[in-house]
Amino acid sequence: MIVMKGYIIEIVVTLLIVLLIFFGFQVVVQSYRIDGDSMETSFHDGQYTLVNKLTYRLGAPKRGDVVILQRPENSTAPYIKRIVGMPGEEVEVSDGSVYINNELVYEPDYIPTTTGVVHQVVPEGEYFVLGDNRPNSSDSRYWGTIPREDIIGKVWLCYWPPVHFGFSPSYAVELDSGIALEGSTCS
Repeated sequence: MIVMKGYIIEIVVTLLIVLLIFFGFQVVVQSYRIDGDSMETSFHDGQYTLVNKLTYRLGAPKRGDVVILQRPENSTAPYIKRIVGMPGEEVEVSDGSVYINNELVYEPDYIPTTTGVVHQVVPEGEYFVLGDNRPNSSDSRYWGTIPREDIIGKVWLCYWPPVHFGFSPSYAVELDSGIALEGSTCS
């Protein structure tokens, strides 16, 4: 009887530890499925990613980060976008290009011409986001900037399908003054 009681206690403790690890992991990292082609060729429809939800509790988002965010239309499905404009910056989209503080942003070859016309200063605490597949992306050009609290986390790892396994592509945005958008795709 005492031996049986010991096994039951061990099983209960093991289950509690497993649950604690599982829920702790969910607080820090969450899985998201890419829905749509707004981030082609960096991310593909149906691809699964892991999102680090702790990163922005410890520091601010950076230009070039790929993030999961709450949809501005109050839908339950989140969006995946790339941060291009930072708080306080003047963002302009015209003639197929993106300008930050009147400096041309050189983007990677895999990002198509940016359609639309936008000229705005990004409010403090908000970010200007764009999809990599600019002709087929609903983003800040259409619904404005995103408050930091609407950013769920930074896309960290692509894990499914296995052919697309790898770390999330991000790029360092550099302007006319010597900075260029560089990066690789998660494909």
